[in-house]
Amino acid sequence: MADLGGDGGRDGDLERLRQKRLQEMKEKQSMAQRLLSEGHGQLREIQEQEFLNEVTHTEKCIVHFFHSDFARCRLLDDHLQRVAKKYVELKVLKMNVEKSPFFVAKLRVQVLPCLCYFKKGNNTGRLIGFDGLEGGDNFQTSALEEELERAGMIDDVKPDAAQLRDQLREHYEEKRSVHVGTGGGSAPEINDDDLDWS
Repeated sequence: MADLGGDGGRDGDLERLRQKRLQEMKEKQSMAQRLLSEGHGQLREIQEQEFLNEVTHTEKCIVHFFHSDFARCRLLDDHLQRVAKKYVELKVLKMNVEKSPFFVAKLRVQVLPCLCYFKKGNNTGRLIGFDGLEGGDNFQTSALEEELERAGMIDDVKPDAAQLRDQLREHYEEKRSVHVGTGGGSAPEINDDDLDWS
């Protein structure tokens, strides 16, 4: 009969590790639900009278000062919607400059679009126009994410599903080799080694 006594401690350690990880996941889900209920996870337009309450009662917040007639502001909004969904921990807001003269003057917003960064209510930086974003007016959302990471507004840039699919496809195509048989019209031969995804 085999002695299983030596693995009892290891099994207990694995169960404790599993329980700890499960608890961390529950806490993270609970935090995400709380943040969503507080207006995170979406690009929301706010009014001037809401501004202080919104930026001072959240850890990290970005505010897009925009004009509804400016195409570049609409372009930035498209990217900000993606960022808001992907990074729930970051509150993403926008304010119409025509309806917010006090904060436009107070924050010295002079060029649009202007994206101001706030940590615990303190203005910590800004993106003016698309300065510093790779690609200029044709920038990708990932360029905005990298800027937000540099500014300390998001912790780690998360790959999106499309990027992961593209990377996986490229990796597979690099690994895949098709060997054509020597007999005239024979079908391509694919070895098991060709399907190694590591």
